[in-house]
Amino acid sequence: MQTDQLLCTQLPQQKKILLAAVNASYVHSNPAVYALRRSAYACAERKTTPDGGAASAFPQIDIAEYTINDRYEDILFGLIEKNADVIGISVYIWNAQICLSLLEDLRRLRPAGELLLFAGGPEAATHPEAYLDSCDFVLTGEGEYSFSRLCAILSETGSAGNSAKKILPDPEAAAEALPGAVFRREGKLCISSVELPAPQIESMPFLYDGTEDFTNRIVYYEASRGCPFRCTYCLSSLDAPVRFRNPETVKKELQFFLDRNVSLVKFVDRTFNANASRAREIWTYIRDHDNQKTCFHFEIGADLLREEDLALLQSLRPGLIQLEIGIQSVNPKTLSAIRRTADTEKIFHAVQTLVRTQNIALHTDLIAGLPYEDPASFANSFNCVYALRAHQFQLGFLKVLAGTEMKRRESEYGLISSSRPPYTVIATKWLSAAEIDRLRGIADMVDIFWNSGLFRHALPCLEPLYASAFDMYDALLDYYRQELGRKSLSPRARGEFLAAFARTTAAQKQDLTEFEELLRFDTYLHFHPSRRMSAEENFHFTGKSPAGKTGSSRIRFDYSHIHPVTREAGFSLLQ
Repeated sequence: MQTDQLLCTQLPQQKKILLAAVNASYVHSNPAVYALRRSAYACAERKTTPDGGAASAFPQIDIAEYTINDRYEDILFGLIEKNADVIGISVYIWNAQICLSLLEDLRRLRPAGELLLFAGGPEAATHPEAYLDSCDFVLTGEGEYSFSRLCAILSETGSAGNSAKKILPDPEAAAEALPGAVFRREGKLCISSVELPAPQIESMPFLYDGTEDFTNRIVYYEASRGCPFRCTYCLSSLDAPVRFRNPETVKKELQFFLDRNVSLVKFVDRTFNANASRAREIWTYIRDHDNQKTCFHFEIGADLLREEDLALLQSLRPGLIQLEIGIQSVNPKTLSAIRRTADTEKIFHAVQTLVRTQNIALHTDLIAGLPYEDPASFANSFNCVYALRAHQFQLGFLKVLAGTEMKRRESEYGLISSSRPPYTVIATKWLSAAEIDRLRGIADMVDIFWNSGLFRHALPCLEPLYASAFDMYDALLDYYRQELGRKSLSPRARGEFLAAFARTTAAQKQDLTEFEELLRFDTYLHFHPSRRMSAEENFHFTGKSPAGKTGSSRIRFDYSHIHPVTREAGFSLLQ
């Protein structure tokens, strides 16, 4: 079977499409560009590589991935040197500024007629007017069919005999033929009148063909599309009803990752366990075919978990899966306003059950800036969710996205959001700009001291010195800004800083002995005291120690065995 590259050298008149992605970091990949390429080849009856049929006319499709941290000029000239006839760029809220600049500069360098230029992705789809000054059209909705149709149009467009110049289709006519395409006609915004066929996720080909290099990168995979919930702040609330990929197909495709020892596969399904029995079937397959190397990440509705699901999840190898659980708020009025129908009590039960096992990395989310969430209400939500002791406690901030119910009600809620992507809220009717900034600082403290995982034993011991966990982090923020301003703090320096904070801010009569011993214990769990892979140290705990003993303990730490979830060294009690 010929490769794409070899085939291209044999077909000098073959048109070339470049699908470009600018990811948040190197470890991320962009599943959309892979899905578009594979769907186009499948529509041309090329299930793996273009090796038959109308190959002489069908476009070559290349993928180029960059990151927002790359030098801008390297991205721009990297795209130019590919010498493509068509360039499509995938636009999201995190890369919108860079992508818009790329489209503008590409158009300056390669005017219309020389280069067909289009944008896609959720950010371009919700703000097409911002991109149409620099590109020929914007693809909206699920793009697999529309992009495949574009490839067909390009293959139907003739070439200039044996000359090197390739004839491109008229941009306006091409856009008119593509379902979901938005374009300008005589200065007016238009959308293609061609109807998009009913999307069928089951018939879509697998994204990857085995030639990709995903070493040390996150691979994304979708087993369903759509979301069963209609949260007012989320673009997924606008999706069609949930559509599932056949479980047998999913298993075969997951085996592809397992056979290649991919490090992390992240499911992009909005609520993976919307169908409970189907989720159990897939989790069981992952358990039974574990290669001891691959980890799978799922976003779930924890209140949908049944006792049999919890038992199954507790049976998994530590580190085999990660679970992301959106709680967002515990204020009933807030949950009602955002149409969040989840059962908080069931969520808490599920998280507490899974935390006890310590075999799954758990990630819980709150959103600041939601309707009816004032400082006191948010502090209560914070305390309730923090008390679950999930491994990651993410304090996010409301994004007011065009097309959502939240955007339509921004005046009613007094929402003021940034004018630049990702349109983060900066003030609401219930939270002033200063209070939002304060919460941002508290989120930073949580990231530095809790989400780092470095102080899982010491921090709960420090918490009773304050009225609540929120108050502890609030005081920690004051001390941090007083001592360091907005500077960063290295991981090794954080323990000493936390000890100084406790001594400075705790009441005079408070005994910090237990806290300081636990802080020293945490330090040994994460940092080698020498070059050796083991260490022994004496500790004296006034309460029960992490090793289960009260009083003096000699503990051995084994740095050759790091827990895959907590990232702590193994340890054992010697006496």
